[in-house]
Amino acid sequence: MVRPEYALTPAVRAALPELPWHLPAQRLGLGEESAAYRLGDVVVRVGPVWRTDAEILWFGELAATARTFVPEAIAPLRAPVRVGGHPVTVWPFVEGEPTRRGNPQSRAQAARILAGIHAALATAPGTRVTAMTQADAADLHDPELDAWIAEFDRAGGRVQALHGDFWPGNSLTSADGRIVAVLDWDDAWVQRRERELAHAAWEWGDGLDTGSLDGVREFLAAYGEHGLDEVALRQLIRERLRFEIRYARSRPEVLDDDDLVYHADQAAAFHALRPS
Repeated sequence: MVRPEYALTPAVRAALPELPWHLPAQRLGLGEESAAYRLGDVVVRVGPVWRTDAEILWFGELAATARTFVPEAIAPLRAPVRVGGHPVTVWPFVEGEPTRRGNPQSRAQAARILAGIHAALATAPGTRVTAMTQADAADLHDPELDAWIAEFDRAGGRVQALHGDFWPGNSLTSADGRIVAVLDWDDAWVQRRERELAHAAWEWGDGLDTGSLDGVREFLAAYGEHGLDEVALRQLIRERLRFEIRYARSRPEVLDDDDLVYHADQAAAFHALRPS
């Protein structure tokens, strides 16, 4: 993935005079839509111009609400500012490494963290967020999936604010293997928790790399009561895979060779997961 090149301009520095600008700024490899820089004990994130003020405020408020239940949820340190059209936020720096897939200890802890986040956000207010672009994908056309999703939505069910992209890459792990931070609330949305749970279980259960749902089911067991039967689990994972592939195809200019391989593997999984 080609990272966005948003700089810490003199205007950003002037807008946040309280930050330790005498320290060297270290670019961090976090996020696909924002550029993040470490300045001592804080991280400055410069986001895309198309994110609205209401969205940025809401993301930060959700993180702060989640932190009341889940100490691993990292919340912003101050109100955002907009500089040159870009939203700029300030977060605490947390020491740790990006969480690796396939670790049963991290998988179980992540499931418990997600359950805590869902509990914390159960009554949090929602807001309108910018819809992600979607490219056409004839190879992913599936009328049976479309009909199942339509029935799932017609059936109703409680909706709530969700993290939106709860996967290992949006967390940090300490040297002893504990998850110490949940990051990047920029994909938060309001939806039924089953949608986030199925996707999170797929990611933390290492489904794409193993071709198995064993780790996915381990995640669900650690989460607790979830209400996902086998068909719902497979179809909601497939819905998310198709969304991510179509979103990626709408932005070919930011994809590298590894991304192309990854999304080809996602497409193969999309077909392989079709319920029998």
